[in-house]
Amino acid sequence: ETGVATSIGQHQGRVDQIGLSSDGRIAVTGGTDNSTFRVWDTLGATGITPEIGLGDGPLGVALSIDDQSPFVAGNSSVRVYRQSPNAAGWQLADFTDPIMTVSGRAPLVACPDDANCAYFRAADDSGDIVLWDFAAGEERLRFPATPMPGDGVTDIEGLAVAADGSRLLTRNQAFDLFVWDAHTAELLQQFNANVEPFIAAVAISPDGRTA
Repeated sequence: ETGVATSIGQHQGRVDQIGLSSDGRIAVTGGTDNSTFRVWDTLGATGITPEIGLGDGPLGVALSIDDQSPFVAGNSSVRVYRQSPNAAGWQLADFTDPIMTVSGRAPLVACPDDANCAYFRAADDSGDIVLWDFAAGEERLRFPATPMPGDGVTDIEGLAVAADGSRLLTRNQAFDLFVWDAHTAELLQQFNANVEPFIAAVAISPDGRTA
């Protein structure tokens, strides 16, 4: 049987990014039309927050592996929010101000094995992806947008991480795909995917064997 199980609401503009908690109870959605994000209770079919403007889209959204921190990336900053201690679920007040803001850009994915880190595009002009440690406040690793010598700089626009945290998959503006060792930033495989239809998004299967 197919269809919409529950309609929980909408953005004023298009929704381009969705992040789900591990139990599927909380969803974070991002829309690039007007650079806003919303947080939802999927079981209660209600919006926890109205649309919150970031002001520097496009947006990338994700939830930390412990479901306590939504990460929201714009065109120049990545914001981290945190649920209030002892609160019975998320409250609108939790999104009044981020607990941390660092320089960075979308796309963004949360680490599947560490609640205090995420992958996102560097704020500089390199187009690289960085692994950022929010607890330490520093960059752990960097994954080049163009790892081959002589290539022109092309931004990373697609990003996915394996469920066990071992592999990172990136897609640049030239539609090249790169498979990385997520713990060492060693390039493992490269695929030229410059074919039609163009690849708009990337993902890795649960067993990490298929992209």
